[in-house]
Amino acid sequence: MRSLPAALALALSACGPPRTGPGEGGAVEGVWWVLESYTPFNTVERPNLPQGVVQWMTFSGGQYTSGGATNRFGGAAPVTDVKIRFLVEWSTFAAQDQFERDYQSNLTGTRTFTATGDQLLLFDSANYQITVFRASATDPTQM
Repeated sequence: MRSLPAALALALSACGPPRTGPGEGGAVEGVWWVLESYTPFNTVERPNLPQGVVQWMTFSGGQYTSGGATNRFGGAAPVTDVKIRFLVEWSTFAAQDQFERDYQSNLTGTRTFTATGDQLLLFDSANYQITVFRASATDPTQM
């Protein structure tokens, strides 16, 4: 039988996003990244992505661009080893729904990342995995 502290720790570890950071870095440029899942700040559950929305991101020359069904935004994304920051310097936001606010908040709250050949994981300052992208073989703006 487990002790109460061990059982409590196990129960708490099952809540919220995985705490698997800090990230390990990697190459982010030259890939179309498509959002697979995200966990809004101050929540413990991963909501479903909006039906029919393909949210994407790409990097080039220390800058990023991200878009989805209607809006696009981007700016500087300085990378140093495992650290990355997303600065929103421009946007086409006419109106933002809750998903877009949560997504943009996750990007600006990102502190470290891990990029592999097919996945980009973003972590917040507490090392929680808050956003997951998968690499796309095709240009998601044409989907």
